[in-house]
Amino acid sequence: MKHRTDLQTDLTGQTFNLLTAVRYIGSKNGKGRWICTCACDSGKIVEVSTGNLRSGSVKSCGCLKRQPKTHGRSNTPEYQAWHRMLQRCTNLKHPDYAAYGGRGIKVCRRWRKSFVAFFKDAGLRPSAAHEIDRWPNNNGGYCPGNVRWATRKQQTNNTRTNHFLSHDGERLSIAEWTARLGLQPTLLSSRLNRGWSVKRALTTPPRRGRWRQK
Repeated sequence: MKHRTDLQTDLTGQTFNLLTAVRYIGSKNGKGRWICTCACDSGKIVEVSTGNLRSGSVKSCGCLKRQPKTHGRSNTPEYQAWHRMLQRCTNLKHPDYAAYGGRGIKVCRRWRKSFVAFFKDAGLRPSAAHEIDRWPNNNGGYCPGNVRWATRKQQTNNTRTNHFLSHDGERLSIAEWTARLGLQPTLLSSRLNRGWSVKRALTTPPRRGRWRQK
């Protein structure tokens, strides 16, 4: 049974730096103790107190101290992106869990166990305007071949609610097509709703003085 001071401190599944709390094992000297797995290459299992996890006093299985060159990017944007990615997909109490882990979005084992592997595959963030984005499959998981560093505009065009149109060898969202062709989004949507082919809807110039076309 959990110690009474830990009844409202269920950390199961939560990630703290490189450690993920797996199982509560009781109290020792009045402090709750947790079995945790480390996200480093070794995947080592360690025992950590509730207080040390929540305060960040213990961040890893010890690999951060043993391998400073390997984990020396812990304060970088790349590391923060990796950490947020894990939180969204594995932490049941994260505010965005329902839209990620809750709907089946997973982080591949290679990246889940190692920030170094993620950094090797994803590379440096191009600029402060870029964030990690699942692409080309927005419904797929975080894994090599399905992520990119993308701007906010690119991410908006990659949401699962967007309507994509394929034409002349390209697949773009309605927002991207209208921006490129100088069409009003309402006009393009109206054309498609009236049964126009994608080619006709995209290539027919708008009539001056009237937008309704039959």
